[in-house]
Amino acid sequence: MQSQQAISLFQLPIYVSSLLNFIILYLVLRKIFFKPVMNYLDRRRQHVASDLESANEKLQKAREIEKNLIAKVEQAERQARDVIAESKRRAGEIRDQNVKQAKHEADIILRRAHEEAKAEVDEARQEMVNVATEIASALTSRLLRKEITTEIDQRLIDEVISRIEGPR
Repeated sequence: MQSQQAISLFQLPIYVSSLLNFIILYLVLRKIFFKPVMNYLDRRRQHVASDLESANEKLQKAREIEKNLIAKVEQAERQARDVIAESKRRAGEIRDQNVKQAKHEADIILRRAHEEAKAEVDEARQEMVNVATEIASALTSRLLRKEITTEIDQRLIDEVISRIEGPR
């Protein structure tokens, strides 16, 4: 046991010097190495936190922009639908107006055609009366072989006209 105590006492200065070396090494490393490493780690932690905060802000802004863009797209789609509906409505009005105008022009053309046809019928009728009058006058002259006076001529013409107009 004594020998163990002697070895332990002999080793005590080694233990003390090792402990002292460890403390000095710790203080030197702390001063030279730990502090800069800790400062670097703190700066890095702050930088990462700042980047995360910046990324979150940018994400929020991107989401807001996305919402705004979606709203604008929806509004543009609504406006496009409104424009299309308005265009269809206006096209229908224009079509209706054109149809109405075409009907009006067709009515005018038909009315003119009827008036022209009636005028031609009246003219043909008058021509027919004139021809019939001439024929009647010529026949009467031949039959009577004498000169017909204006009074007799007019009476004969009236009779022929009344016969022609009678069956109307």
